[in-house]
Amino acid sequence: LTTMAPFVPLIFTPGIAGKFMSFLPITIIMALTASLLVAYFINPVFAVTFMKYMPPEDKARAPKLSRRAMIVGGLAAGLAVIFYITGPMVAANLLAAGVLVYLLMRFVFDALTDRFQCRVMPVFMGLYRKALAFFLRGRRPAAVVAAVILLFFSSFLLMGVRTPRVVFFPSGEPNSIFVFITMPEGTHIDVTDRAAREVEDRVAGILGPGNPDVESIVTNVAVNAGSGIFERFTQDKRAKVTVSFVEYKLRQGPKSTRQYLDEMRRELRDIPGVEIRIDRDAGGPPSGAPINIEVGGDDIDELVDASRRLEEFIASLDIRGIEGLKSSMEVGKPEVILEIDREAANRLGVSTAQIGSVLRTAIFGAEISTFKEGEEEFPIRLRLDRRYRDDLNVLLSQTVTVQGRGGGPNKDIPISTVARVSNLTSYGGITRIDNRRVITLTSNVLGGANANQIIQSIRRELPRFELKPGITVDFTGEQNFQREVGDFFVKALIMAVFMIFIILVAQFNSISKPLIVIAQIFLSITGVLLGFTIFNLEFSVMMTGMGIIAVAGIVVKNAIIIIDYTDKRIAEGGDPRAAVVEAASTRLTPVLLTALSTILGLMPLAVGLNFNFQTLFTSLDPQIYWGGDNAAFWNPLAWTIIFGLTFTTLLTLVVVPAMYTLSYLRRDERRAATSMSKPSKY
Repeated sequence: LTTMAPFVPLIFTPGIAGKFMSFLPITIIMALTASLLVAYFINPVFAVTFMKYMPPEDKARAPKLSRRAMIVGGLAAGLAVIFYITGPMVAANLLAAGVLVYLLMRFVFDALTDRFQCRVMPVFMGLYRKALAFFLRGRRPAAVVAAVILLFFSSFLLMGVRTPRVVFFPSGEPNSIFVFITMPEGTHIDVTDRAAREVEDRVAGILGPGNPDVESIVTNVAVNAGSGIFERFTQDKRAKVTVSFVEYKLRQGPKSTRQYLDEMRRELRDIPGVEIRIDRDAGGPPSGAPINIEVGGDDIDELVDASRRLEEFIASLDIRGIEGLKSSMEVGKPEVILEIDREAANRLGVSTAQIGSVLRTAIFGAEISTFKEGEEEFPIRLRLDRRYRDDLNVLLSQTVTVQGRGGGPNKDIPISTVARVSNLTSYGGITRIDNRRVITLTSNVLGGANANQIIQSIRRELPRFELKPGITVDFTGEQNFQREVGDFFVKALIMAVFMIFIILVAQFNSISKPLIVIAQIFLSITGVLLGFTIFNLEFSVMMTGMGIIAVAGIVVKNAIIIIDYTDKRIAEGGDPRAAVVEAASTRLTPVLLTALSTILGLMPLAVGLNFNFQTLFTSLDPQIYWGGDNAAFWNPLAWTIIFGLTFTTLLTLVVVPAMYTLSYLRRDERRAATSMSKPSKY
């Protein structure tokens, strides 16, 4: 229950990130529930069936195969040979592997296990017993606890001095690279196509001819060339070049895909009149741009001026890692303004509604009928031919029919007689968030830089930037998600500690013993911080935060094992300190086993070892390789649990007995003082 409790709050992780990661705590809770049932009902049956006592003199003899083992092994080996000849290979390899594993266990690992348990483990337990007796003597338990508390606070100081690289979601090597091309408003599609071809040639030159890591290079012009949800409709000014790479395990080129990404960001900057933005495939749920600055206000002109000055101010700071700020406001959008001479139109009997209707029909069309084929109906729209829609003279030569006065004939009046045309530039569109006008400045982060460090640098310099009253600057996007998830994880950790505390109080019927167990959670945080700081690993807010909460439920098991057995030894009587030493040394083996099984189980994921069991048994090819998307994504979570559990296990073997000793001695002193203060009835 204490292992399961921390995962319950994680189910309610907010936002898109919570929906993305909620499967993990749900899966773990289901697995732990199943393992609890297995421990209570299945393991006892297996123990009775398979675990048999063997006298020491039998263990000393050379291992032999029983008649049953020889018969079963012979049948398995014979079937394996038959399957090798006739097929299938999978069954043959599985049978051969089973026979080999049994022989290794019987003749190799059993002997090694006995030697370890009979020779190595007793020596280790003796050394541990002497060391623990030394630490529990006199006032040394208090010194041990004080040293651990000092180490806890020192880990935070060390992390502040040598801050690791902080990211929201971990990401590995790019599988795809996107080069987004944006031309000035009003650019003809042929001009955009020429720019896209030039960018495509440069991209191909960076990748090199015949690159075995490249799967495809695809260029979109106008159609599906945007990046965001609101930019995916067809626009003549947009284009996109997509580079797709082969699977990670098949890559054999001289450079990593991350290096290609950095080279493209360096080499594609100097194309005149073209705005280039380079991005990669997302490593997690959509969370916005790494650098996302929202400038809000009410007056649109002041807002445009403030966003432009802020963009220039950030550029003047010369902060390394900013690819290039892009404003969401298009201030140079060309417009054709048609000004109606209302006096002339009134004299001729022409209304503005009539003019607008004629122009709308000419450009966008009007539905005049339907075409029916079977049960399907298709609208028929009437509008000018494509070659005339963009011709301003043709549009202005359209006529508006006006009824003649006094029963006279109708008149066709050209639009040009009552309208005057002027070319202006205007805003492309106004974005509102919570009914407030907002202009967003966004940028990607170049390789080797960190978005959090860039945001901190901008925040430090931002007070020097002059803002008019009513104009605000907020950091949103990925920072918002990161802040939201980080705040929730702090609350989730507090809730997990409280749930564990309630379970332990019900178990031990005590306050001091659950507090001793809870202290191990803070030890695990110390181990995580020290591990990430010393080894300078990437700190993921999502995965590392989830790992800290998960390790909180794992580390308390060792303390529970020691405290539970210590209670039984002290109840038998004798010297309390000797009982604590004896109980801790006796429980040394299960403590080490539970910790090592978890640490070694996570180690392949932490170091990025990939092993294909299917191809091992089908074609004897394990396809071993290191790294990949899964390794990069789960790496922070695995290292978090490994650091926290390793550090806590080593200190638990000393800290828990020391804290237990302090608690027990203080309780005895209080009882002694209480008994002496009571008046005698004699």
